[in-house]
Amino acid sequence: ANASGNQLTGTVVELRTAQAGMILLADSNSTTIGLPDPGATHIGDTYVIINTTGGNVTIDRTGLGGTGAPPGHGAPCTLNGGTANGTLPSNEAVTLICTGSSGGGPGDIWHGIGL
Repeated sequence: ANASGNQLTGTVVELRTAQAGMILLADSNSTTIGLPDPGATHIGDTYVIINTTGGNVTIDRTGLGGTGAPPGHGAPCTLNGGTANGTLPSNEAVTLICTGSSGGGPGDIWHGIGL
């Protein structure tokens, strides 16, 4: 994300804890947005993502994608009670909320309102 934290840039990005509570815009290059590292996430952390890409954006729960050093945190999370990624259609929004822990990290259970 850029310095304001509002625009997500890159084809594959991983949410960062510093972005919690922000409204984030997926730009025209975004194809996949990964859930943040559950080891650094707290129950109640919330992200609002608006898809402005003109296509679908994958909300990735695997922990394997993303930019950063190192790329991806490698810790899978649960999304909406399951092990499947979510799809955010163009011009739609999702509110992602960390709701608990299953032992894979302090915050590895997520619900997406709007997915």
